[in-house]
Amino acid sequence: MVLLSRLKTVKTNIHNLRIVLISALLLGSFGCRDLLELEPNSEISAGQFWQSTDDAETATYGVYNAARLLFRFDYMYDGLTPYGRYRNLRNSFEIIDDETDVEDPVGSFSPGPVGDEFDMTWKLCYRIINRANYVLSYLDQMIIDEQNPETKLELRRIRGENYFFRALAYFRLISLWGDVPYFERILAGNDDAYSLTRTSIEIVKNEIIEDLDSAVQTLPSPGDINDGDRASQAAAYGFRGKVKLYWASWKKNGWPEIDGFVQDDGEAEIYYAAAAEDFSKVINDYGLELFNGGDPGTYGDNDNFSPNDLPSYWHLFQWGAEYSSEIIFSVQMAGPLLDQGDAMTRGFGNRHTINGQVFYAPTHHLVNRYQLIETGDYADPVVLSSDITLENGAVNPATYEQDTSEVSARALRDWRMKATIMWDGQNCNW
Repeated sequence: MVLLSRLKTVKTNIHNLRIVLISALLLGSFGCRDLLELEPNSEISAGQFWQSTDDAETATYGVYNAARLLFRFDYMYDGLTPYGRYRNLRNSFEIIDDETDVEDPVGSFSPGPVGDEFDMTWKLCYRIINRANYVLSYLDQMIIDEQNPETKLELRRIRGENYFFRALAYFRLISLWGDVPYFERILAGNDDAYSLTRTSIEIVKNEIIEDLDSAVQTLPSPGDINDGDRASQAAAYGFRGKVKLYWASWKKNGWPEIDGFVQDDGEAEIYYAAAAEDFSKVINDYGLELFNGGDPGTYGDNDNFSPNDLPSYWHLFQWGAEYSSEIIFSVQMAGPLLDQGDAMTRGFGNRHTINGQVFYAPTHHLVNRYQLIETGDYADPVVLSSDITLENGAVNPATYEQDTSEVSARALRDWRMKATIMWDGQNCNW
């Protein structure tokens, strides 16, 4: 009886083991496949993400952010002109890689050629291009698949923004380096990038204009944009006009540093006319007006300060005029989380104004561009001298302002210079 009971127990256990093994095999044949096909929880795949206009817009924000880094201190290029001296670009440093903490200036001026001092500009330009190419590669298919006309129109608008920014980046590249690598696809990696060769500046210029041609067809007019920081049709026309204007100038004056660049006065005239046509659209087609109707304001009294006395374009850059129609296109340069609140003041201010560091200092050449109020003509160039009593001397306060109690009679030159340049002896009590 004991032996029979044990045999029954063994038989039952074997039967149960068969059931467990069969169950395990069934689970293995189906469960493992399902586990391997699960979407990862730690990241969003392309198949999950590109589902709506919100997704496309979110991706485009990355392009806007890259553009903000590239153009955040664009005034530094005035350092290449006689109108100002840029002593360093320390305040244009930016950590551009969260993983490696790569931190470099957008550019740096030093004696001799400056092209190799702007390697971060090169990198940031291609950051914009890579991001725009990535977004465009998915947008094209989304537009093809979309059946709703309104949604399709919105996707085309977003595509126009990416065309606009790609054009901006490529134009900065050819302006600095002439022939540059050109591509419109997603690169497969470093080897793919290293295989790229330089493309003729003329071909790149044509592609830039083609991108802007597409942008002006799909971007909305400025009045139809709720967020003033977004690219508009007027911005695309304006920038296309700028590209054509520069090309006309290069063709007229030549560019001997670029191998194979051919000067052509006839082509220059064609592009000058085309640029004027684009600028005319910006001026006349969108109801844009100069801030405060172009009123230059009044001279103001430093010793009895009132903000309303300053030239009106001082107000143009205050918060209340954030989206003035005079500003055709801008990106946010100050505000929460941007770590940029006092950067402009620091760069332009002198040692006596809000702890400025005089990164950029205007020169006498800029002073000479402000006309006399009485005649509208240009004054005789200021004389470079440290003598504060020398007539028409650069550091003589009487060169710029008459010593009189009548505020309105003090100005000698266009008083907007007062909101731009501080001369020796000038007070700043605001």
